[in-house]
Amino acid sequence: MERKTMGAFIAALRKAGGMTQKELAEKLNVSDKSVSRWERDDGAPDLSLIPVIAEIFGVTCDELLRGERRMEAQPTEASAKGEKQRRRILAVGLSQYRNRTCIAMGIAVVGLIAAMIGNLGFLRAYIGFFAGCVFFLASGICQAIFINGAFLSVDDDSLEGEEIAAFRSRVISLAKQSFGLTLVLFAATLPLVVYVDDAYWGLTGGNWLQAGGSYALVALAVWGIICYFAQSAFIKRGVINMDERAEQRYRHNRKLLLRCVAGFLVIALVTLLTQSFCNNVFSAWRIAGGEKFDAYDSFVEYMEQPLEYSGYGYEANVLPPPDDSSYFYDEQGNQITQEEFYYEEVRISDGTPEGKVVCSFTWWNRNVSSYRTADTADGLPITAVTYGHQRAANRIVDIYNIGFGILYCLELLGCIVFYLRKRVK
Repeated sequence: MERKTMGAFIAALRKAGGMTQKELAEKLNVSDKSVSRWERDDGAPDLSLIPVIAEIFGVTCDELLRGERRMEAQPTEASAKGEKQRRRILAVGLSQYRNRTCIAMGIAVVGLIAAMIGNLGFLRAYIGFFAGCVFFLASGICQAIFINGAFLSVDDDSLEGEEIAAFRSRVISLAKQSFGLTLVLFAATLPLVVYVDDAYWGLTGGNWLQAGGSYALVALAVWGIICYFAQSAFIKRGVINMDERAEQRYRHNRKLLLRCVAGFLVIALVTLLTQSFCNNVFSAWRIAGGEKFDAYDSFVEYMEQPLEYSGYGYEANVLPPPDDSSYFYDEQGNQITQEEFYYEEVRISDGTPEGKVVCSFTWWNRNVSSYRTADTADGLPITAVTYGHQRAANRIVDIYNIGFGILYCLELLGCIVFYLRKRVK
């Protein structure tokens, strides 16, 4: 070589190896501009990078500093410093990917917050759902880009071995967590479009928590199954390399995971059946209080009070006189009077399909949401449930459904803790 400088020597070695400045920069975790400056002798590599550069091109540190190859030099083992530097590069790459994964997961959480604001803040379930989907999609795209960048940063034959296998395994593990969180949060927002038929309505917090929690658990189970089989596929295709010890650890943890998942499903199924029983036996309609009447006449008198539903049940406004311009129709589409439209018969069971009529009334009291008869021979007492009583009962049902949701989370957390304590690291 004519110029015996380190920069010219690095350029010659790089070109002889068919490597671009960018590729060399990626291996050293520096910018390609830095490599360009080195080769122009406008600067020099950091001393900590000298052993790594020498290892990449198969020369000694002394040859690299001299700017020429010594004919008597023989290939030597990688120095301890060079090995330490390679590990540092892997650690830096993993740290960067971990931070980027946290960003992707944060974007997914912001998606859930956006869905909550749209639904609970503005009572627009559809807007909340689609706003959340924008962030969920962004989270998935970012994570895919981060994975590709992490793999390219260590795409080097000189890094093959247990260290690179551990690096790839950790990257895949973090990716599974990020994609899994995004999928679970997306599933949790699905009730906003499944349970709401009108774009100008919202879903109550209790109902959303119950339905969204169920959807999220299903999504978590589906994602677990996908990851379970994807791990085996990665091992077979060589994406993840394992030695004998690592493979034994993987098989042990895989069996433990199966047992934990099966245990959680059994426990969650029992809890779900209990919740369904409670929702049936202690439904809002059954536990709602109201005005009780021990006689049919007093009940009919109360139901025929011309009171208008105020929207919250706190006030009872007198109904306006019947408007002749209003039209009412029966189930067959025939026009009927307003009195006929609000006519109601109270029936109790007497062994016949139709039941026995014990009283009838015109339902003018619109502050009453429903009524129920007692399980007695005459159906007394009769309870008239107002909207205020109905809302109070709905709040109670929401509270114990929230309790069941917390119980599901605790059961899942217990299985996760058990797995983490029993797995082989």
